Amino acid sequence: NAGTFWIGTYFGGVNKLYPEEFRFNKYSNFHKTFNLNKAVNHITGLYRDEKKMVWAATLSGLIAIDAKYFEEPSDDAHMEIHFKGITQKSIFGDSRKNLYTANDSGLFIRDNGKQEFRQLEPSNLKLTAAMQNVMNGFEDSDRNVWFLTPAGLIHYNPDTNTAEVKNPGNDNGGTDTKFFISGTEAANGKLWVGTIDGELYRYDRYVYQFEKV
Repeated sequence: NAGTFWIGTYFGGVNKLYPEEFRFNKYSNFHKTFNLNKAVNHITGLYRDEKKMVWAATLSGLIAIDAKYFEEPSDDAHMEIHFKGITQKSIFGDSRKNLYTANDSGLFIRDNGKQEFRQLEPSNLKLTAAMQNVMNGFEDSDRNVWFLTPAGLIHYNPDTNTAEVKNPGNDNGGTDTKFFISGTEAANGKLWVGTIDGELYRYDRYVYQFEKV
């Protein structure tokens, strides 16, 4: 926001970077704030929502802190924690203002306007443990949500609550399951996704085909 970068660290909490000044502000007392061990300062994902809440997935829960806290730390700042003591693997949101997070118990969604998370259960597909092990996710320009998992790339439609798994070779009747960990959409609508093994694929979601780059 306004040229500011938010950076999650390995047991160092959240760092706020002001690029023009090349200055870092470090916030790493979450273990004291939430009465947890220092695993809560190991950040696995960050997301800033439309209400200016900064969400941090950590090794000891999912925390949310009013962005004002990072301007002037105060005990009066709104803070909350979900899945206390449980390792969270990711946190991200979509344009519908839904939030998504994952842990060893499954994949969870907090619907817009709700306070609590519920387990995500598509109506047409029973998610396996690997499918729910979401390492990251993003939304494309058509408001489809994509989950990056050890079971492949999962396309989720929040409006119909349906999901389908995509992997290289599926379009030819075969399977070549990939462990996807990162992805984004290019300007032409094609998706770029990377695997844990260092492979990069381009996925054309209009013709349902992967191309290894």
